[in-house]
Amino acid sequence: MATAADKLVLHSRRSTLGVSSAGYLARGLSATLAVRLTTLGLSFVTLVVLSRLLGPEGYGEYAYVMATVAILSPLAAFGMSSIVVREIAACRARDDYARMKGVVAFALIVGLVSLAILSLACWLFSMAAEAWLPAASPGDHLLLAFALLVLATLAGVFSATQQGLKRIFAAQVPCAIVQPLLMVLLLLLAWWAWRRPIGVQDALLLAVIAGALALSVAVVLTRRAWRQARPPVSHGWQFDARRWTAAGFSLAVLGVLSALNAQADIVALRWLAGAESTGIFHVATRNAQLLTLLLGALIAPLGPLIAELHASGDRAALQGVVRRSIRVVFLLTLPVALVMIAAGGYYLELFGA
Repeated sequence: MATAADKLVLHSRRSTLGVSSAGYLARGLSATLAVRLTTLGLSFVTLVVLSRLLGPEGYGEYAYVMATVAILSPLAAFGMSSIVVREIAACRARDDYARMKGVVAFALIVGLVSLAILSLACWLFSMAAEAWLPAASPGDHLLLAFALLVLATLAGVFSATQQGLKRIFAAQVPCAIVQPLLMVLLLLLAWWAWRRPIGVQDALLLAVIAGALALSVAVVLTRRAWRQARPPVSHGWQFDARRWTAAGFSLAVLGVLSALNAQADIVALRWLAGAESTGIFHVATRNAQLLTLLLGALIAPLGPLIAELHASGDRAALQGVVRRSIRVVFLLTLPVALVMIAAGGYYLELFGA
């Protein structure tokens, strides 16, 4: 299904450069928006199920661990996902398959090295936190949090590889659809089978299982996309480690700053006000992020197109694509924002007291 959807997005009989770029973006936006809407529904169900099964305090602790993982993820990925998307799209435009294979291998190596360094740092931090700041210590959740970090890092590389190959739909299926769907099913199955209250540790363990299964799907879809791209096997490998490392460091710093901007409120509130207040606050603020749905949906097909236009030197077409994309996102997001401003209180009543 994912492969068929991407064939519709690519429309291989037409080039994604020139006048057909608008059609490619429209098809990519439609496919990505369909994924995001599905993910939105699954996330909403997951939020309701988790909040009801864990309660405000338990859900607040769960949100705190997931926020910590989200902040550490850019460090573990070291910006390689963005580099993989850019390099694969540009290399395919130049038929530079040796460099295309090299950037994927380099991203996996960097991810494993970053994870090893982070594991040592997290262990040292947990020891210090238990002694000086007990509220900030992940305690028993550290191992599961690190497992989630490993899965997210590896899945990011495979997703970026598919995105660079313009498999826009398939790139998002594992993490955006398979993982939240499995999480909901596992939560409901555990609630029905265990016949006991579900704790934070149980929810995190189920999240790890869902993430591992989603990663398996990502590996299968990436291998299929790679075979369909038919890169020659006789060109060997080409690495540009210095340039990729420098770019990755900058992207990692920006990613951490972006993650802090999105998650620091949860972490700080957990330290200052406890898990119960964190759970209530998380429900309200994360529902406000619905306004970024269209922007996130457009970024996926826009990324490889920008890389191709930049590699071909067509700056006029590049500027036109970006300008039109900004206008479309703004005009489509504005009505949703106005509705949420006017009726936000009624919406929050869906989550109870």
